[in-house]
Amino acid sequence: MEDWVLLIEKGDEMRQRVPLVVFPHVLGRAGHADTGFESPHVSRRHAEVLESGPSLLIRDLGSLNGTFVNDERTDSSGTVLKPNDRITLGKGVVVLRVISNEKTIFQDETSSDPGPIQIDRGTHDVRVAGKLVSPPLAHKEFEVLALLAGAYRQFYPNQEIARAGWPERFGDVSDLEIQQIIKRLRNRIGPDLIENRRNVGYRLA
Repeated sequence: MEDWVLLIEKGDEMRQRVPLVVFPHVLGRAGHADTGFESPHVSRRHAEVLESGPSLLIRDLGSLNGTFVNDERTDSSGTVLKPNDRITLGKGVVVLRVISNEKTIFQDETSSDPGPIQIDRGTHDVRVAGKLVSPPLAHKEFEVLALLAGAYRQFYPNQEIARAGWPERFGDVSDLEIQQIIKRLRNRIGPDLIENRRNVGYRLA
């Protein structure tokens, strides 16, 4: 069995790594789960991660607001997880990514190919080729760019971009709004740094 880690991308502690060692591993409200979050939108025992052969499986534990894997709702029968799958709990207030080991490359960490963008979630600073972007990006712009920077050269579909930039409006974000925020980001960081592929999504180029 590989070593698996949950990377908290949105929640109480950004970019916190949670090694998955003992199974089942319950996700839910703080004080009631193995990995807990202080949010009324997250149920006490919201979902659990289980071993499934060489892979992992996540299943919902009857939560009020649902458990989603890459924007697809899962239920008590569960969904098999693949490296880099995105898990969302409680109307988007918690977002996690499952990675297969501690060496998975992320844009804001040391890697052999860090790409042109550096993101600091602590200060909300953004640097392009080492140069600070000033004035700072607006909140939605920052969240969308942080998503794209999460895995350099990986395409992200509109649904994931909508969830990152508009978590309060799950399922109600138009393609035009996404195009507009991408346009603003290109104006701020450079027109050639965000690539679009029709019917696939956006990525850092």
